Amino acid sequence: MNDGRVPELIPAVTRLAETNVRADDRVALLAPTWTERAAVTALWSALTAVGADVTTLSTVPNDVRNHPLRPVVAGAIERADVVVNCGAYAGFPPEILEFVRNGGRHLKVYATVDALTGGTAAAHLDPRTARRMRRDVEWVADRLTAADELRLTAPSGTDVTASVTGITARKSHGDAAAQHGHTAFPTGETDLTPVPGSAAGTIVVDTSMSRIGRVDTPIELTVTDGRVVGIDGGSEADRLARTLDEYADGCRSVGEFGFGMNPRTRPTGVATNDKKLRGTAHVGLGDVTAWPTLTGTPAVDAGRPAPLHLDGICRSATLRLDGELVIDDGSLVAHSC
Repeated sequence: MNDGRVPELIPAVTRLAETNVRADDRVALLAPTWTERAAVTALWSALTAVGADVTTLSTVPNDVRNHPLRPVVAGAIERADVVVNCGAYAGFPPEILEFVRNGGRHLKVYATVDALTGGTAAAHLDPRTARRMRRDVEWVADRLTAADELRLTAPSGTDVTASVTGITARKSHGDAAAQHGHTAFPTGETDLTPVPGSAAGTIVVDTSMSRIGRVDTPIELTVTDGRVVGIDGGSEADRLARTLDEYADGCRSVGEFGFGMNPRTRPTGVATNDKKLRGTAHVGLGDVTAWPTLTGTPAVDAGRPAPLHLDGICRSATLRLDGELVIDDGSLVAHSC
């Protein structure tokens, strides 16, 4: 990818920088070797334009989830005020979690031309849309946090319940300082981890799935005591079963329920994009051990570590919290905030 696409990316990365970075901040820009050059150039330009002191590190991608960083990268993070992470590492390495706990701002950027010019990013550029999305994220997240029981249903056959007593929902709207020091970008969702072992029912993934892509034949997951005990469907279901079988048993745990709030997102078959789509729900399998840090709740039990985290997305979600309807067939119940 040549730098000719940089001007297309500048609006989105400028919004990211102006929201999260201050003049004289020391920024570590972590770019794996596969990152599109235009994205790195645009990010560097936007960060320096707000007056930040930017150090760019070209890193070797690491697919081992939560693996410790190389000393040179860890050292750069320790000296930084802000880390802009272009997907260099799977999960959250311990050095990044410590950085966030110590007051740093971590920006996980989906640094591709498609992500930074698509509909999900466009929602951040229109002030009215961005305000509405943030309001809706916060409204649903506050109700998730106050609830004891969650029930998620969808026309495709999803019907699953879980205990969420004492769990704080994450608000992902693009402002790291307002989200305990971490945000993804582009974004627009709220999510939380259930009490370990409490999820039970059926989850039908009908849109996309991490490591699978677009789902043509729905994947039906049977969940008992917080674990996926059955996987049915077509070829995509077979691929998911093989993927989970390759890794430790912890990858079958249901570790996250999330709800897309971005009105500009369009499905692409990429789970990190599709789970932002307004009206969808996603269920995360596997590792969620970073959750207590990302929500400022260190005492929460987020289960045991796992080598994978996979998101499955379903459309037209209905959410009930303690029996109260909060999202109905993908639409938020009217609220006054």
